[in-house]
Amino acid sequence: MVARAEAGDFAEARSIWAQLLHSSAAPCLPAAAPRLLPAYARLGRFDEILLAVRELSARDPAAARALYPLAVSCLGAAGELARMEDAVLEMGRLGLRVDSATGDAFVRAYAAAGTVPQMEAAYRRHKRTGLLISRGAIRAVASAYISQQKYYKLGALVTDVGLGRRDAGNLLWNLYLLSFAANFKMKSLQRAFLEMVAAGFRPDHTTFNIRAAAFSKMCMFWDLHLSAEHMRRDGVAPDLVTHGCFVDAYLERRLARNLTFAFDRLDGNAEAVVATDGIIFEAFGKGGFHASSEACWRPPARSGGGRTTSCSASTSGSSTGETKSSGTTEADQFSNRTLAVVCVGINIVHTVIKMCLESNSKCEKSFGRIIPRLRSTLKNMDLYSH
Repeated sequence: MVARAEAGDFAEARSIWAQLLHSSAAPCLPAAAPRLLPAYARLGRFDEILLAVRELSARDPAAARALYPLAVSCLGAAGELARMEDAVLEMGRLGLRVDSATGDAFVRAYAAAGTVPQMEAAYRRHKRTGLLISRGAIRAVASAYISQQKYYKLGALVTDVGLGRRDAGNLLWNLYLLSFAANFKMKSLQRAFLEMVAAGFRPDHTTFNIRAAAFSKMCMFWDLHLSAEHMRRDGVAPDLVTHGCFVDAYLERRLARNLTFAFDRLDGNAEAVVATDGIIFEAFGKGGFHASSEACWRPPARSGGGRTTSCSASTSGSSTGETKSSGTTEADQFSNRTLAVVCVGINIVHTVIKMCLESNSKCEKSFGRIIPRLRSTLKNMDLYSH
């Protein structure tokens, strides 16, 4: 039955269901529900999900406690908000208590649908139950606020959830910092960072890079360098995003020749990895250096024949590990310093092309002025041979 449903043969799966429901095998049907109901959702048979749950609950009322939360999750993930509401109402009529997983699925469904007022109402309903909202639901609500640039409400959300929660790690504090950084409220950002440290939370890659991204956009070089010093003092190794913030800020002010000074204060020879929570890119986007690096860099091949990408953003908030393999050559292991030179060259060529499009007469002069500067930059960074 499950195999038929997963293969898309709904009629045959429904026929087998009817036979089993009225046979001695009926008590085994709840065990098949975790695979059967998601298969129905993929086929678009949303009414059948509720019908199957009702039929099983009528035969075995004890199974309803596990079946209705599963139905809410399936309907919510499919965006069927009205049917999801019906399932929750039926739970109430049966006297079933909404558990944490059901409440989280409810909140995530409204967050994914982009209906902020309904999402906020769902969050308030979840809060009234006295259950803690999970990290996944917090992240979904935060993404909905960020997509609509409601950063004030994002800050109010994490404050209401409770910045002192230890089970969420740095997620709540990082979202709180992001609510100020995305609006470039620099004084509030600095004050919130000091409050985070005073509360006993240790800043991570995402914390530092939220600040670095805001400093980079504002070309606040002094604060950028202070942030790098703080990272070194706390033992947090700068990742590709950190380097990108420096490169983008220096290129914005046409200070590419001073990149060596910046990279001397960072670990410019580190392997190119992204250890930053992907939610920062939802607010700021990827900088020019980061995007160019991912376009230019190709990960080394693993000895097992597969390929791995250590330069892709992590969406779960955890640090991506380094993916060195014993069979890689020295030339395969690109460093952030090498990527910086590549991206500086890309930006210079892009500038020349723009100037050529504006006026053909500028083309020869532009190349004559810029190419020696690029060669000098490469020599200064000891990568001319590369």
